Amino acid sequence: MKILAVFGIMLTYFCAVTFGAKSLHRCNKDFEATMEFCFKQNIAYSHKFTDLKSLRNACMSDRYCKPKAKNCLLSALQGSSFINCPLQRTYIKSIDRMFR
Repeated sequence: MKILAVFGIMLTYFCAVTFGAKSLHRCNKDFEATMEFCFKQNIAYSHKFTDLKSLRNACMSDRYCKPKAKNCLLSALQGSSFINCPLQRTYIKSIDRMFR
């Protein structure tokens, strides 16, 4: 009987961990896509960027792109697509740190 109880607890734990990991992965992918959209929308370069880091760096060095991208990201993060993300507050804090 104890084995069944332990098995039930372990099964519940593994299901919760798997669900949480999938939720975080989806939120991270949505956050990455939102960052890419906001940076591309507000940057004046016609250059094709190969990765998000170089796109972000180019936007951060552009005085017109930086404030527009920040507003775009913050409004997107406070929208309905991120309402179920457990890291929504963390994302917003990271945006504030990034745009100092």
